[in-house]
Amino acid sequence: MPASSASRPSTSRSIQVLGSLVLIIACLKIAKQVFIPLALAVLLTFILSPLVIRLQRRGLGRTSSVLLVVLITFTVLAGLCWGIADQLRHLLVEIPKHRDDIATKISGLKGTGAGPVAELVEMMNDITESVHGDSPKVPPGGKAPQQVVIVNDKAPSFSWFAGAVGPALEVGLSGIFMAILVVFMLAYREDLRNRFFRAVGHGHLTTTTRAVDEAAQRISRFLVTQLMINVGFGVLWALSLRFVPGGPQGLGVPYAFLWGCLAAALRFVPYIGTWVALAFPLVLSIALSPIDQPWLQPILLTAIFVALEMITGNVLEPLWFGHNTGVSPVALLVAAVFWAWLWGPIGLVLATPLTVCLVVFGKYVPQLVLFNVFLGSEAALGSEISYYQRLLARDEDEAADLVQAYLKERPLESVYDEVLLPALMLARRDEERGSLDPGADQFIREVTQRVMDEIIGQHERIRLVATGKGEIDATGELVAPKGGGKLLILGCPARAEEDELALRMLAQLLQADNYEMEVVSAQSLTSEVVARARKEGPAVICIAALPPGGVAPASYLCKRLRLSLPDVKIIVCRWGQKENLEKLQERLTEAGANKIVASLQETRLEVLPLVRVATGGAPSKDGAKAEASQLGIAQKKKK
Repeated sequence: MPASSASRPSTSRSIQVLGSLVLIIACLKIAKQVFIPLALAVLLTFILSPLVIRLQRRGLGRTSSVLLVVLITFTVLAGLCWGIADQLRHLLVEIPKHRDDIATKISGLKGTGAGPVAELVEMMNDITESVHGDSPKVPPGGKAPQQVVIVNDKAPSFSWFAGAVGPALEVGLSGIFMAILVVFMLAYREDLRNRFFRAVGHGHLTTTTRAVDEAAQRISRFLVTQLMINVGFGVLWALSLRFVPGGPQGLGVPYAFLWGCLAAALRFVPYIGTWVALAFPLVLSIALSPIDQPWLQPILLTAIFVALEMITGNVLEPLWFGHNTGVSPVALLVAAVFWAWLWGPIGLVLATPLTVCLVVFGKYVPQLVLFNVFLGSEAALGSEISYYQRLLARDEDEAADLVQAYLKERPLESVYDEVLLPALMLARRDEERGSLDPGADQFIREVTQRVMDEIIGQHERIRLVATGKGEIDATGELVAPKGGGKLLILGCPARAEEDELALRMLAQLLQADNYEMEVVSAQSLTSEVVARARKEGPAVICIAALPPGGVAPASYLCKRLRLSLPDVKIIVCRWGQKENLEKLQERLTEAGANKIVASLQETRLEVLPLVRVATGGAPSKDGAKAEASQLGIAQKKKK
């Protein structure tokens, strides 16, 4: 009964969210004549704001700057629309003049013999003849059907006028409405921003400010950069169609201005827009190319277009903004389909910026976090979570591949601190909860050990050879030099095998510094650990106690070691501990610890000075920068 009662608010909340989402989508669909100009006006405001601000800084007034920028912008847009409409009108008039050439090419395809293409062409010809033929076919042995002529004696109707003027009037009014919106948004942008903060950011001013600033910067940068790239692409494409040799009309396709503008506009449509822009001139080139060489110009046209797209998509775009929209490719495709269904072709152009807004607000608003999860380009899982999840699935190969990929981008210490150790802590947490399958904890430890030995061990092998801190024996194995006859560093697990494995990671790091560290088995009793420490007399003792838990065993071991070795330096390693460090420091210091560290890198920085003091100096003259440089040289030589 309590569980059922607890689930009711959650179910009611989900229903409310779903109902609100459906209502919003319905409003966007029904009132698209209002929302489309509004969305376009907002995007134009993002693009034009930097120009207006720059003019204001040069001394021009706000109103004059806004009017000048808007006037120039809409004059250019009107000129482009007029040029496109004029060329499109001439194209529609010219196409019927090439009817005989097109028919000849279709007949040539039909005469190529049997096959799918020939059958398709023949079927289309039969359909065309049956619909537009001069006389219907007469069945064998039958009579020709009489033709029926329908005479319309009604007066001419002006419905065609309304059908032609209506859409044009609607587009014109939408353009005027959009221009007015842009003027007022640019003129009162600070006032609109403050009103938005008051309406949405009340009580969450910091979060709202960050979300709005990031969305504005990301969208403005993306739109301006994409506009420049697309315009450049369209200009080059139009010049190629007009001036590249291939026929009387360049590549054989007239109206290069029309196809250049179309390519520039369609490149805003993610993924498919570019190739749709190629389809129109390509089909026209096939129809208008010479009969004696029907495929030369279409192939040349396609090759030039693909070359332009490859250079733009693989060189210019990564160089200028690196595809940094923050939206995953799959989400961008889904968003394009959704906005196209909602608002038609304009929705395709608006899909990317609108999706970016949803991702940014999902990053800062908890109620919209699902947008950031499903649409964002950030990794769905952290590296440590992905590694641990693959171990739970008993997929050792992919787990090792994840570590190897992470190792290519980060240093070895980061791989330990950010991937392997967090995975061990997650395993310990699930083991204490009883949620691990039988034998899963042992499998995780074994795989982690193999990953250290095979992948990361190979990485350190290169590092030791590169820095001159290791030698290769006759069998090809690496022999690291010992730090001397006396054991300087002793690693003691507090209670579990995960602690022992973590200490072995530290030992591998210290070995690269030419210091030997011995790790006591996690199965050893506390008395055995104390006896071993008294016998060896190390300069530093590292006690590993991975969270969660382990504080009490670490504290007890500290007390026993301090009683037996009053002068030894004891460092307690609470790798991954992020909370209550001060309280833990106080407790373990009372037990005899000299220092509590929370990461492998911090442990290494604490241990090395203590060991160098004990040995009377550093064993190596090479610094960290020299090691990194030599390591890179050795890896290049190996490749």
